Amino acid sequence: MKQGIKDGFVLLLFLVLLPYVMGIFNKTKEEGVSWMNMEKIEEKEEITNFVRYEDKLHIQEIPLEEFLVGALAGTIPITYEKEVLKAQAVLLRSTCYAGLEGEGTVSGQGMEKKVIEWDKIGTGYLNRNEMKKIWKEDYEINYKKVQEAVEETKGIIITYQENPIEGTYHAMSGGKTRNGADILQGDSYEWLESVLCEKNVESDDFLQMVSVSKKQIQTLSIETRDEAGYVTSVICNGEKMTGEQFREKYELASANFTFEEKNAEFVITTKGMGHGLGMDQYYGNYLAKNQNNYTEILDYFFKNTKLSKITE
Repeated sequence: MKQGIKDGFVLLLFLVLLPYVMGIFNKTKEEGVSWMNMEKIEEKEEITNFVRYEDKLHIQEIPLEEFLVGALAGTIPITYEKEVLKAQAVLLRSTCYAGLEGEGTVSGQGMEKKVIEWDKIGTGYLNRNEMKKIWKEDYEINYKKVQEAVEETKGIIITYQENPIEGTYHAMSGGKTRNGADILQGDSYEWLESVLCEKNVESDDFLQMVSVSKKQIQTLSIETRDEAGYVTSVICNGEKMTGEQFREKYELASANFTFEEKNAEFVITTKGMGHGLGMDQYYGNYLAKNQNNYTEILDYFFKNTKLSKITE
């Protein structure tokens, strides 16, 4: 008798809950969600790739997509348009995947959890404390901006012949970006073709002047330039070096420079900022202001490439 009552109660409870359970099932079905998909999402998170980051205090392994937020904050002006920030996020992500060792394809088939060293990526990075110190009262809104730029491009990289490429970028070209094949050894770098960035001359930072005393530079002559105007070979104090080596030694804004002797010094005038390869961030921001989205910005600077989606 008691067993019959108990069985009846269980049946009644099932009938009461059935519409509720079916309602949840139908709702998830309408929204395109299933328990199987949820399991796949959880499984995907278990094989997230990481970046091993080392600072003065500690070493930590940061999930790659989380790392990109700090890398984005540390490599492009936060005042720039969101679409050029998204383009920068794609370039940073692509550089990370280009640096990952081991077998794997763009689609993610056969990908395993991997860790890449931060110094191998060679990019800037800001942790949250550094962001707060720099951005101060604007921290919350700025953090949201970089976080959304990363999230809205999640998994997207730039590829050439199905392989992720190093996402090269610089602050501002001297009016024209450089051909990769002209200055990089080895491959032809067909995706790094020179493009015009004529609006850069309007920037207050386009031209910069540095004075170097003749105690440091006794003799100076430029041997060769590339088609974008960057010095590729220079003889300084009898020593031959590349334009980039000269730029680094004398802390110039770029290797696109001219000079003149004035009294006891050399006055060096530079155009643009950075090495001049890949995406010109200043001009990319100009394109974003003129309604170009991040895919169009990347297409302008990187020829013969396409955007691909990583599924880890």
